[in-house]
Amino acid sequence: MLVLDVHKAQKTQAVKDVMHRMHTLSVMVPAGCTSLVQPLGVCLNKPFKDRIRALADQHYVDHILECSAQKYAASEHHISMTQWVGQAWESIH
Repeated sequence: MLVLDVHKAQKTQAVKDVMHRMHTLSVMVPAGCTSLVQPLGVCLNKPFKDRIRALADQHYVDHILECSAQKYAASEHHISMTQWVGQAWESIH
């Protein structure tokens, strides 16, 4: 069983077909009920994602000219993302 939110892409026939082929029952969490059935999504995942977003936003503010001119290579973005994930984990750990 795989518990999913009601994100539009997860409700497509293609996704349902893949789940069926994998012998996986997908269960949709009704909108507004995530905190009731997925407590880690609220108490851990949300603060973690919020911290990553804050670090990314701060990076943009600190490097607005380079970012707006799109002077960052994909590899640089991947490195930055890895660093933000590490920093976010340390801040909530």
